[in-house]
Amino acid sequence: MALYAFLRDDAEDETIHVYRCGYLDSYGGGQVIREMYSGSTTALSQSFTGNGTQVGGVQFELGRNGSPTGTAVAKLYAHSGTFGTSSVPTGAALATSNAVDVSPLPDTPAWLLFTFPTPYTTTNGTKYCIVIEYSGGDASNFVEALAIIAGGDHEGNRAYYQGSWTAVAGSDLNFRLTHDDADPETVANWGSVATYRFDGEVYDLCAFVQGGDIHVAVSVEKTLHGVGSDVLSGYDRRDVLYLRFDPGTDAFDITEESADFNGRAWEVGIAVR
Repeated sequence: MALYAFLRDDAEDETIHVYRCGYLDSYGGGQVIREMYSGSTTALSQSFTGNGTQVGGVQFELGRNGSPTGTAVAKLYAHSGTFGTSSVPTGAALATSNAVDVSPLPDTPAWLLFTFPTPYTTTNGTKYCIVIEYSGGDASNFVEALAIIAGGDHEGNRAYYQGSWTAVAGSDLNFRLTHDDADPETVANWGSVATYRFDGEVYDLCAFVQGGDIHVAVSVEKTLHGVGSDVLSGYDRRDVLYLRFDPGTDAFDITEESADFNGRAWEVGIAVR
């Protein structure tokens, strides 16, 4: 079972964005750009520990320099090395995401979601590596990924691929692994945020569980951080569309509400599949 949040333009009856909610693991403290292009680094990896749930997708904080073309994919691999020090991927990919076109990437890195058509069920306590791969572009046209080079506090570590894998101790890649099988009536907190573009503007869509209710927040040209009630900390409520759904009273298969926000009529909702 998975929880999805969605946003639809009510006037055009067009679904703008749908995403799976929930983090299996995440890190977001990196502010240094790592470049990916043909002839240089063509993949970046981050190790993590499975918890027995399914990996439904992953977000990386990606941008572009120049005009790179082609697609990027995310892959899940088994782990080799010493976790947190020399972790690198090994073997064939356990799961591969849908390909994502890199040409619309923003100049400033933002979170981009890769979805696994076939989610992978992790084993509790087993180490894995999540990877972003891009092998196009050149030294003037490349994909950028945010990472921390030293002093990262995630338990795993980053690695990069230039014909072979090289691990970097103390370095972490910005990433968000999403659940695909969480029970929305029992999970304590998702705190997921998806960032996307629509009609020339940047929106954040967030869903989390708190106090037994499911909350959905949408902001425009903002970045929603944190989880629970902290997700709106520091924001003027006029900048955020904020809705709450009660699993006990709302029809929980698909539930949506209409609201006016940022000069548009929206349908915002949740679905369980």
